Amino acid sequence: MFQRSRYLACILMACSCSTVLPPLYSEVLLFDALLGGTPRDQGWPFFADPLGSHSVTQVAGPQFTTLDSRSPMTDRGGYFSRDPVLGIFVHPNMPVTDRFAGYSVRLDLRIEAESHATGAAGDDNGDGLADRAGFSLISISQDLRGIEVAWWQDSVWAQDDDTLNPANLFTQAENAPFDTVTASVSYRLEVLGDRYRLMAGPGIVNLLTGRLRDYTNFMGSLDPYQSPSFLFFGDNTTRGEAAAEISRISIDTVSSACEQADALVQRIATGTQDTHYDLTGDGLVNQADLARWLDEAGDFYLGSGRDFLPGDANLDGAVDGSDFGVWNSHKFTAASAWCSGDFSADGFVDGSDFSLWNAHKFQLSIGAAVPEPSGASFIWLVGWLIGLVPRRRGNRSATVVRNSSLMRS
Repeated sequence: MFQRSRYLACILMACSCSTVLPPLYSEVLLFDALLGGTPRDQGWPFFADPLGSHSVTQVAGPQFTTLDSRSPMTDRGGYFSRDPVLGIFVHPNMPVTDRFAGYSVRLDLRIEAESHATGAAGDDNGDGLADRAGFSLISISQDLRGIEVAWWQDSVWAQDDDTLNPANLFTQAENAPFDTVTASVSYRLEVLGDRYRLMAGPGIVNLLTGRLRDYTNFMGSLDPYQSPSFLFFGDNTTRGEAAAEISRISIDTVSSACEQADALVQRIATGTQDTHYDLTGDGLVNQADLARWLDEAGDFYLGSGRDFLPGDANLDGAVDGSDFGVWNSHKFTAASAWCSGDFSADGFVDGSDFSLWNAHKFQLSIGAAVPEPSGASFIWLVGWLIGLVPRRRGNRSATVVRNSSLMRS
């Protein structure tokens, strides 16, 4: 829902938080214990190490799967959105995770027990803090920036990278005390731009916040940190062990401005009274809601004080020749979509929509004039506004993948 996205933006970008807009987030469910089976049964490739003789178990229950990597500590295993050996077995619903558009990972989890190496055996950079955990979540964005979060029984913390100090790669960075044992907790890892934030519900406790990391200097022969749009949860170290109860994992990806505008226009054109799109709170979904969306969404996407203008088909903040081209390519057709030129939200692209474009042509959302275009070369590139639609990879069944060289010590 948009409220979550707006909250995310407020957290990470310090924007105004007074707006309520249509849903920005689309949830992609990746595992739900209530549906039965383990994460592997629901599409997650599973890896366990050492080869052929590991002690890692996964047991499905009615409310959670228990992943147990204890005894001995050197055994490890977990769930990968893409298999780390061949790269061909993937979770069929795993979406692209674009940090610039923003996304959110939900993990419902209880740590039953956890232990890890301490002292010199667990402190890799000599700062007095142990640097391994028996349960971790790795989230890597499409451009390989990401964050690894580690769970102990009494705290959660983030793994550092070597950007600021080569000695700090995979050592403990920001941390927070937190009881991970008493009850299952719904954690939400939110990512936007260069920042992340980890929260815990239902009281929305803010646990961690910081910069995304670059783990690409990891030198393993098979490197999950080089996998775009990647998730892992489980035990990935020989110096930690845990029993963890996993109930649910999902990703919320951000809808684009066009997807939102088109959805609102479609509801206005068809008279669908969807309360999510009643932005004015008057019980109706109509032109007043579209005007409110242009105002508030412009503020969100373009910057404070900027509105989307009628006639801005591609929602780049300017009404120009590229928007006329959109109208012209759809003119006199039944199309209930703002980004197809239905600016009047009546279900047709026609003269009324041209009139709206004409009334605002060569204007910017800040009110300045736009130089008249000299030709087709004046097309505006607006790729940064394109949101994420979950992309299905190959619908291959999950498999057990084993290779002892994958995970770090």
